[in-house]
Amino acid sequence: MNQQSLQSWKNAMTELVQLLLHGHDILIFPEGTRRGADNLGEFHAGIAQVVQESGSAVVPLAIKNTAR
Repeated sequence: MNQQSLQSWKNAMTELVQLLLHGHDILIFPEGTRRGADNLGEFHAGIAQVVQESGSAVVPLAIKNTAR
């Protein structure tokens, strides 16, 4: 990850924390991208930091039957 990408990522995480601290709800797909109808991608750790810093609750959910 280059310096510009790293700074962009940090800015996005800071903005997410601020949104949560101000009472907004967000929907995150922690695997980042689709890997096919039945396959989850690898989860990215960044969202765990956002949850920890904001003290927000996490409500897991599944979206099924979305294959085209």
